[in-house]
Amino acid sequence: PRQSRWWNGMVLPGMKRAESIPGSMRQPTLHRYRDSEVLLRALVERIAGGLRAAIEARGQATLIVSGGRTPLPLFARLRELRLPWSKVVVSLADERWVPPDDADSNEGLVQRYLRTGLAAEAQFVGLYRAGVAPEVGAGLASEALAAVPRPFDLVLLGMGDDGHMASLFPGASELD
Repeated sequence: PRQSRWWNGMVLPGMKRAESIPGSMRQPTLHRYRDSEVLLRALVERIAGGLRAAIEARGQATLIVSGGRTPLPLFARLRELRLPWSKVVVSLADERWVPPDDADSNEGLVQRYLRTGLAAEAQFVGLYRAGVAPEVGAGLASEALAAVPRPFDLVLLGMGDDGHMASLFPGASELD
C-alpha cells in the first residue's frame, strides 16, 4: 500500500545501463563473515577506504545510500570516522515521497543517523520536494541526483524484509 509513495532514484534520464559501460560489470566476489559484528567492521573499513581514496584522487567523494533499518548500525559507526566529511557528498539510492520529518523518509533517516557527529559536515543532496506530486517530484529528484558528482564512489544498497531493493519490489510492473 505504501509503494505508491516510493520513488526509485536509480532511473535517471541519459544514464547508461551498467552493462553498456566497458569494464563496469565484474564478476562478483562472495565474502563470508562469521557474524554481523565482523561484517559491520569490514564494511566500515571498506567504505572509509573508498571515501579516502576518492578524496585523494579527485578531491571529493560520493556516497549513495539506501534507507530502512538495515544501515542504522553502519551509519552509527560511519558518523564517528575521522574523515574529511566536508568533501563527501551523500545522497539516496531511493526515497519515499514523504517529508523528511516523516518516519518513513530516507532523507530523515540519513539526517538523524548518518549526518551527525563527525559526519555532520558531509554535503547532502535530498530527493524529496515539498508541495509537488510524486510524478512531478520524480523529475525534480532526477535533476537533483544528476547534479551529484560522478562517478558514484560507493553505492550502498540493502534488501528489505519483503525482498525489495532500492524501492524496487519483486513483481512490480516497473521492473518489466
